[in-house]
Formats: sequence, C-alpha cells, structure tokens
Amino acid sequence: MTAQIPDTCTFDGRKWAVEHWDGDYAAVPTNEALGIETHSASSANWSGRVDHFMVSRDKLYLLKIQVNFPEDRPPALPSDAQREVLVRYEKMHVFDKDGERDAIREHRFEYLVFHNLPVPYTGDLLLTYPCTDCWDQPYDADDDEDEDRREMVLSFEGGELMCASER
Repeated sequence: MTAQIPDTCTFDGRKWAVEHWDGDYAAVPTNEALGIETHSASSANWSGRVDHFMVSRDKLYLLKIQVNFPEDRPPALPSDAQREVLVRYEKMHVFDKDGERDAIREHRFEYLVFHNLPVPYTGDLLLTYPCTDCWDQPYDADDDEDEDRREMVLSFEGGELMCASER
C-alpha cells in the first residue's frame, strides 16, 4: 500500500503532519460541501486533495487545499476561495530511445485558498513534526529525520483549541 500524502496543520509557527483525527472528522468541509470535484492523480492521494489547516488565535481554520481537478471540465470554485497555481520546473537528464539529453519537467500544483473558513472540530488531533516536503526546501537524503521527530496532541471543542500537549 502506498503511503498517503498527509494533511498539514500549522501550529505555533511550525508545519506539522496530521497523523490522526480522533473526533468529529465530519466537521472538515467535504468536496460536496465546498462545491468542488477532485480526482486522484496518484495512489499516494486517493481523495485528490491535501488539506492544509492552521491554528490561529486558538481556532482551527482550513487555510488551503491542494487539489487535483478532473481534466475534462473546468474547476468550479467556492465563492469564498481563490485559486492559486504554482508551477515549478525541474532540470533532468533523460535517457530514452532517442539517446541521452537534458529536459525540463514541469510540476503543477493547484490550491484553493480560503481567507476565513473555521472548522468546528471537536476531538483530538495528533500531529508529528517535522513535516517535510521536498518542494519547500532542499534536504539531505542522509539526514536522520527520526532524530528530531516530535508529536503533539491538540484538543478542540467546536473548533476552539482547549489544550496542546507534546508527547
């Protein structure tokens, strides 16, 4: 089974990976509630979306969603969201039937960014740090990520942060 791309939560100035929701996950807006349709682009993302949450002033918000829209129809955007497209180019050395050559590969990331979308979640949210993304910054493949690994549990009632405890 392919590991799924984790949702993230920015808390206390750090980006954490969301490992587990222990509570009312139905409080997180679904595609249907947002009026969008996504599709899976790979086995690492079955839902076609990656949610990015933020705790600000002790409230949980859905900040943005990385989305994969179906190619056969234009995306419908929620009225309270804006579309952000990030395009990155990677220089590659390619070996194929035509021989050896340099090529440029395009990586396209689409987001829906929300300016004020509170999530009335009640329950615990298990987070792990660091949450690394190879596009955020260069990294050394020899680094031992488990050395600095931290866990945090955030407890919410109706979207209000009640307690944060590091494990």
